[in-house]
Amino acid sequence: TEQAWTGMSVRLSVSPDEDGKVDAAVKTAQTLWRNQSEWDERLRARAIDDLLTLKNENWREESEAEVTPQEFARRMKPESVTVQPNGEFDFWFEDGDLFLGHGVSVAGSLAEGPTEAEIAG
Repeated sequence: TEQAWTGMSVRLSVSPDEDGKVDAAVKTAQTLWRNQSEWDERLRARAIDDLLTLKNENWREESEAEVTPQEFARRMKPESVTVQPNGEFDFWFEDGDLFLGHGVSVAGSLAEGPTEAEIAG
């Protein structure tokens, strides 16, 4: 299903529990959406912490200036979210050509927040 996330349309996937029910995963999504500005900021901060140095040291063209944390966050565009019944989530972002079109994945849980970001695809 398509949902608005900080003013942008994202694809939301809800994973069922072992009984095939989606109630718990829907609650995960509701918690994220209720505070989406805060969660979006935390997701982007995790991506910056985990990937900005990699971008500037290994993925920059010779003539390209170093990417600032603000530019890195601005270039990431939310694309999809998968939520689990146990409170875990995985957000996928278009990379805004930070990593030559590879996506950026940020995973975590409601309890721990965003725990890791990586280049995907």
